[in-house]
Amino acid sequence: MTTSGASTSDRTRGRARSPWSAGRRWFTIILVSVTALIGGPALAQASFINTANAVATVGTYEIPASASLSTSVDCTKRANERTMTITITGFARVDKATSYTLTLSESGTNSAPTTMHLTATQTTATIRQTTTPSASGRFTLNLTARVGTWVSNTSLTQTLTCP
Repeated sequence: MTTSGASTSDRTRGRARSPWSAGRRWFTIILVSVTALIGGPALAQASFINTANAVATVGTYEIPASASLSTSVDCTKRANERTMTITITGFARVDKATSYTLTLSESGTNSAPTTMHLTATQTTATIRQTTTPSASGRFTLNLTARVGTWVSNTSLTQTLTCP
């Protein structure tokens, strides 16, 4: 029984495909997929090949010494020792300094210098060294600025005498 005048076999005949056309379709899909896998990265790489030149600016910074150092000195001498106590009441901060190092030593002695580390904002401190009275009595105080791990090549130096 037909409703439109065409048989069922006539309607399906227009849609029927040969076995070769299905194979061609899969071949085409596989070929396009392989081409995308192989050619895709090359196309993506091509968009990143453009180069640009950047200007690198390099400079140097020589860490200066502090411009001033205010101290008060107290020297005590006993029968078998001499003690130099220096109170730092202020000093000029160095631009970019992240810390400072104070060193107190006595000339002509084999004793190790006394060292103290100060923060970037700390401007007062007390440093002390005790030695034998047979030493010279001339003490040297050095204030050195630091920027990170770099240390200034120059220090603010004061020479003090303790009789």
